[in-house]
Amino acid sequence: MQLPPPPGRMPAPASAPSSTAWRSSDPAGDVLDGRYTVGDLLGSGGMAEVRRGHDQLLDRDVAIKLFRGRPEDRPTERERAEARLLASLDHPGLVKVHDVGHSASSGWVVMDLVDGPDLHRLLRSGPLGPEQTWAIGHDVSRALAYVHAKGITHRDVKPSNILSREAEPSSGRFGYVLTDFGIARQMDSDRLTATGETIGTAAYFSPEQARGEAVGAATDLYALGLVLLECLTGEPAFEGRGLETALARLHRAPAIPASVNPAWRDLISRMTAGTAGERPSAAEVAGILAAQRNAFLEEPLPAGDPGPETRVLPGAAQDPQSTRRAFVLGLNEQPTRQPEPASRPGSHPDSRAGRTAERKPARPGRPTQRKSPPRSRRWLAAGAVVVVLVLVLLGVMLSGLFAPTPAPEPLPSVPGVPGERLTELYESVQP
Repeated sequence: MQLPPPPGRMPAPASAPSSTAWRSSDPAGDVLDGRYTVGDLLGSGGMAEVRRGHDQLLDRDVAIKLFRGRPEDRPTERERAEARLLASLDHPGLVKVHDVGHSASSGWVVMDLVDGPDLHRLLRSGPLGPEQTWAIGHDVSRALAYVHAKGITHRDVKPSNILSREAEPSSGRFGYVLTDFGIARQMDSDRLTATGETIGTAAYFSPEQARGEAVGAATDLYALGLVLLECLTGEPAFEGRGLETALARLHRAPAIPASVNPAWRDLISRMTAGTAGERPSAAEVAGILAAQRNAFLEEPLPAGDPGPETRVLPGAAQDPQSTRRAFVLGLNEQPTRQPEPASRPGSHPDSRAGRTAERKPARPGRPTQRKSPPRSRRWLAAGAVVVVLVLVLLGVMLSGLFAPTPAPEPLPSVPGVPGERLTELYESVQP
């Protein structure tokens, strides 16, 4: 037999399914267990709403989470034992649970009141920077390491379950705290498999959750990896609702944009590995974030940015020996350049007339200019020049090493144009 609604509350409409029936009136002003006064609404989700409350016995403000449920859904002794275990947790990165109970209309949990917005609200303004993301990852991973060491799995790590509060970086106080350690599952476990009831959390399911397998500490690490990725990009890694979102991770890994810092890419890839055994533990993640903090705080280079510009520093005047070395190195590039024909107009700096003549058509019947030698002959000539120059320069360098005032050595006899060029080049390298 269904119990009548408490005084001051209207019964749920007859057409509403009992598994999803809310109190139809505002619960503000209700007193739970003769002790906790329900106050204004702080936030709501698909399964519960959080309200400000006041503990009349201890005269302190608290947060009260009211779960949607059916009057016949009474907690079992096992669920009560789990609730007592959660209430015993004491860590600066956790929202402290003070009391749990079950009324005629729903289950409820009394917790510490955290005035700051949850991460879900913070992400409405867009992605967060690397420094804020680092603080979230460092705080939440340490909190998870604490509860995992006690054999507890959160099962529902998501932005709305991470609350923010004011905390000076040097104070040691956690700026981000984790709430709702499986409370929803303990209070009303059979509803989690109902159609549509996992909307809002399926986006952070691990592959083993999507397959309906047993979950453990690695499940929380997968979800935290998705949360950190969303902090950096501003978008959930897996879009959509319900079943299709949960199944998406069975077919692909979360896409990590190239714009994400390499340190974050590596860590998030490990945290979101498809196999639970390949993921790091919460303690390992906390250790990595602490040890490599500067690497995680670096802003990634914009797409297409080659990095810092390389500039030549101004230096002193080069000595003759370094000039000779540079000249020899420059000679190595000569064979890769196409030599210009000897008859090309304008090949000499003073041949302006040649450029003018090039634009004038030749008169019929007049003798044509001397043809350039075949390309093979030009290459042979150029090669000979290079070989001779290298030999000459080696001689100059060796003479500079062993004689204080080297006397010019006579040039080898090279006929024709190569010889003239050899003379010019040789004179240009004399000290």
